[in-house]
Amino acid sequence: MFTTGSKLFLGASALSLVGAVVLGFTVGGQGAIIALIAATVVFAGLAALNFFINDGNVSSMEPNATVRAAANTAPAARSVWPLLLALGIGLLVIGADTRPMLTLLGLVVIAFAGLQWMMQSWSERATADPAYNAKVRSNLLAPLEFPVLAAAGVAAVVYSFSRILLWVDKAGGLVVFALLATLILVGGYLIASKPNLKRGLITGIGAIVGLGLISTGAVMAIDGQRKIEHHPTPSAEPAVCSEEGKDAHVDKRAPQDVSIKSSLAAHVVLKDGKLAAYSQGLRGARPDLTFARGAFSNVLFKNEDSAARRFTVNMGQFVDSTSGTDVVTKPVSCTTLVEPGGQYFLTLKFEKPSFASAAPYTITVPGIEDQAITVYVP
Repeated sequence: MFTTGSKLFLGASALSLVGAVVLGFTVGGQGAIIALIAATVVFAGLAALNFFINDGNVSSMEPNATVRAAANTAPAARSVWPLLLALGIGLLVIGADTRPMLTLLGLVVIAFAGLQWMMQSWSERATADPAYNAKVRSNLLAPLEFPVLAAAGVAAVVYSFSRILLWVDKAGGLVVFALLATLILVGGYLIASKPNLKRGLITGIGAIVGLGLISTGAVMAIDGQRKIEHHPTPSAEPAVCSEEGKDAHVDKRAPQDVSIKSSLAAHVVLKDGKLAAYSQGLRGARPDLTFARGAFSNVLFKNEDSAARRFTVNMGQFVDSTSGTDVVTKPVSCTTLVEPGGQYFLTLKFEKPSFASAAPYTITVPGIEDQAITVYVP
């Protein structure tokens, strides 16, 4: 027997189907026809579902009719999970247009809130005893809730706080950090000094402060962080490696002492305008050095000359074809400007053998001619 709801859905599905057919034979329009056919399928599915559940009606002739009746079922308890699920969907939408991190966070929130909502709905109808149902739910989900919620809360606070500090300038960041630390300290003292405060009041204050911090961090994350000054290094500025003079950015406050000297492959010394190389495990100065290909090799450079010098490692010359065009690359690495009596620790990694290079691998010092240490990479 078709109920009233089933009849309404069947009529809507038939009307949608007739509209799709008429539209196809008269006006046309592929998009509108597809939409009407989709509506037909949806209405037909709802009609079948409504027919299966008998429109929620319970016959008075059925056994236990008063127990099975929908009117006899206790209403669902109030829950925060629908709100949290909506928040996850909002994060998903915002992250799709801004940051992938927000999208991932939205998926995690949706999964967690959906699981909690389903478990709550199941536990409320597990038995006729509400207290026992609450205990069942707590036994199942408490081992999951506490670590997940604690980790999520800490991550949200730390991430929001970092976005705030990256949004303000350097001087403002110190002020914000000190102000928030002071507020946390004062708030903790006030709460500890009033042991008779209601638990709900403390929870509400904490929730308001947390939501304020997270919302502020989200707004500043979307707006973007401040412009951070670029600090060049010899690796990021290879042109510096061919310069003899001091670079104001690269060589500023450069270290001149190395405390860790273990696992050295070799060390190179500049003294009286002469370069000398000493390989680990071999006696005496050598005119060349050999390093393993693809491995990290630690080299210590010492400047015993009377002027500040920069040690430069020339890693050959290679020609690569990109879209039919030959591109010449000259990999290079160098130290900062080493003051007289100073030393510098450099880690090298040779990706290609020296015989594959159009130019030899060498260690040189800009400003000193005819001084080079040949490097061999098998």
